[in-house]
Amino acid sequence: VSLLPLGARPVILYAGNEALHEQVKALFSDDEVQLFVAANVRPTLTEERLNGAQLELALVYGAYKSNNAGGFSDVQGMSRLGVLPTANSYANVIRYLGELSDPGTGVLFVDVGSSTVTICAALRKESYISIRPDLGLGHSAVSSVEQVGAQNVLRWLTYPATENDLLNYVWNKTLRPATVPQSPEDLEMEYALTREVIRTALSTARQSWRGVDRNAALPTMRPIIGAGAVLSQVLEPGISALLLLDALQPSGVTDLRLDPYGVIAALGGIAYLQPLALVQVLEAGGLLSLGTAICPDGKPGAANAMTVTVKYASGRTVQRTVESGGLRAIELPSGQKATVTVQCERGLTLNGRRKVTLTVEGGAAGIVFDGRGRPLVIPTDISRRKDLLPRWIAGVRAEQTTSQTNSQVAAQSAAQSATSGT
Repeated sequence: VSLLPLGARPVILYAGNEALHEQVKALFSDDEVQLFVAANVRPTLTEERLNGAQLELALVYGAYKSNNAGGFSDVQGMSRLGVLPTANSYANVIRYLGELSDPGTGVLFVDVGSSTVTICAALRKESYISIRPDLGLGHSAVSSVEQVGAQNVLRWLTYPATENDLLNYVWNKTLRPATVPQSPEDLEMEYALTREVIRTALSTARQSWRGVDRNAALPTMRPIIGAGAVLSQVLEPGISALLLLDALQPSGVTDLRLDPYGVIAALGGIAYLQPLALVQVLEAGGLLSLGTAICPDGKPGAANAMTVTVKYASGRTVQRTVESGGLRAIELPSGQKATVTVQCERGLTLNGRRKVTLTVEGGAAGIVFDGRGRPLVIPTDISRRKDLLPRWIAGVRAEQTTSQTNSQVAAQSAAQSATSGT
């Protein structure tokens, strides 16, 4: 190392036997390399502790970037820890939420960006993070199609499109990543690519989850959190819920949330200095609640997938049916709870039972009942998709069950007509 020029000398992270710390520090003097020391990642043959090394790697990142021009070192000096990688912040928050989760359930975080897709999960008090730099909706749009396959994207469209049409769209996105869809067809293509990059990133992430069958259904995750503009900045919250359900295909009962303000990335860094701030922001509504999704397992074998009864805190009761192969959202505002009874029809079960009564919490999308079964089947016939996919979108628009005056109903109808025309 001493023979190398200063700009070529490596940064070293030692995360081995702690009894050797002093010898390692003596071996690599400060004037030769930057040395970072962490707790042993393998204290015993059967135990693995990565958290300390992960934090030190985050500090290595900040030190490395500070050597570049552009004022990064000034920003680095504003905090005792400096600048941390976003993924490290994600892992901190998800690990915290995983500690609070019920036994047998986990926490899942999905961030769909322009150049990367990040999946962070907490299962059995362990956190896992996976970053796919070849997946994204902007800078990585072209490589995304190469990874997921053009036909997998086209199967979500309600209009005939060729692979060339798709490639034209993603090349424009790669060249101009800040552009937004300009037509309904472009929007469909954007949502189709979103579903597939999440599905592919999840498949990669699951390979590192210990004790989880890679080929089995997604483990119970409460909550599932979505981030990125395509998920958190849509006009209707039901669309965000639909994209998450389509891509992840959770089963059972799960809570859906969004991070529209990017608080998780910030809170994960703050947690090292002010851990109480993380707790306070999350408990004060730092995340947007989409609501509760109820997704039975199996294949629907009757005209209706389930009959649901929602009893509100006011005592009012609403009963609805959910058609097989469809979805239905019922209004339940954020912060309010309701008692829901679900009677599954032939071929479907919820947590292994045909009839379940549970208490759920509402959100911007209400309570979403998914009657499509698992695994989700996408019709290969475009004429069927042209009829089915719009019904799914209509189904996740929360049904208004509160009493309204005639003027309110008229105003709502006019607004919906205007939105449809746009």
